[in-house]
Amino acid sequence: MAVVANGLGSSAATILSECNTVVINTGNIINLNELKRKTTQDSTEEVIESLSVTISKWATLPHSNEEKGKDIYCRPVADKIKIVTENRKDIKITVKIFATSEDPTILSKLIDKVLDELGLDSVELVILAFPPSQDGAPVPDSAIQALWQVLEEQVARRTLLTIGVSDLDTDQLRNLHTWAKVKPLVNHVNLASCCVMPPEMTAFAKENDIQLLTHNDPRDLIPDSQVSRLFQRLGEQPLGDWKVQWVVRYSALIKCRGVIQNKGFLAALRRNN
Repeated sequence: MAVVANGLGSSAATILSECNTVVINTGNIINLNELKRKTTQDSTEEVIESLSVTISKWATLPHSNEEKGKDIYCRPVADKIKIVTENRKDIKITVKIFATSEDPTILSKLIDKVLDELGLDSVELVILAFPPSQDGAPVPDSAIQALWQVLEEQVARRTLLTIGVSDLDTDQLRNLHTWAKVKPLVNHVNLASCCVMPPEMTAFAKENDIQLLTHNDPRDLIPDSQVSRLFQRLGEQPLGDWKVQWVVRYSALIKCRGVIQNKGFLAALRRNN
């Protein structure tokens, strides 16, 4: 699918080829008709399909010369998308961050970008999924500490109200709980790696008021081999070797009704020349 950008005369793929960073915000995917939902659809399929639809919708919007060579924000509409449409105090926002870097500076900047993009002053719960290792080795304690301290700083600023982790084993969770100033409220556990919750973890979580929630997210949500699929609806691939910098899944729950009002993804891609 090609579009003529106002004053630029370029296809969407060309516009993307002339920038280095793209931030994609799907908006609410709950009622997204173009999203092909399957009963067997996994998390990777869902996020790739959602982001691909968003890029194709963005491609049909008018663009200006000011976008040339700059960072691009891909949204299905021209303006920023606010996640909350009702009384804020009645909504619980949950954000899961799929980090791909151990650099704490990147994590700090992406949290600020997520808050700005969603029009939020604060988030009730953030769950951090640590960067996957190439050889499947456990996350180093040094990386856990450096990234967790970023979350603690955000708690001190009241931008994050509670924080949790994903896929830490019992020893890692115990070590984090020992030194952390702000204790983890949640550990997101993938039951694909442990069909039954380990008794030792269950006991430790109960003793320290940590919620054990289950999920089926892969450690590497969008593998490098799948990145090109994000542009599949454009009709042509933008130039460059694209890498995922980070992915965020967000949801808004109406507290009194227990209903998810809003669910979407944010992702940042960087093009290597």
